[in-house]
Amino acid sequence: MTIHEPLSSARPVDPSKGNRTPMADRSGVAAGHEDRDRLAVSDRALALYETEKARRFDEIRTRLRQGYYLDRRVTEGIVEILAQDIHLAETAQD
Repeated sequence: MTIHEPLSSARPVDPSKGNRTPMADRSGVAAGHEDRDRLAVSDRALALYETEKARRFDEIRTRLRQGYYLDRRVTEGIVEILAQDIHLAETAQD
């Protein structure tokens, strides 16, 4: 499922000061916050993610071989979820 976050033109509030933080420069990073705003993902976390992704694909392949997705209720459920994702993606582009 795709996750969409609304874009906001409002400046963030600094809860410790009770006011708004300085506007970000043109690069999109507020001055002086470059190091704090980064996210590092370890090699182990990436490996776990890839392992889980591979496990899910194997599960889907097994279900395909067993004919699970040929059940009308399953197919309709999948189509409904895909239609919702498409609708969300279209509205996010507007």
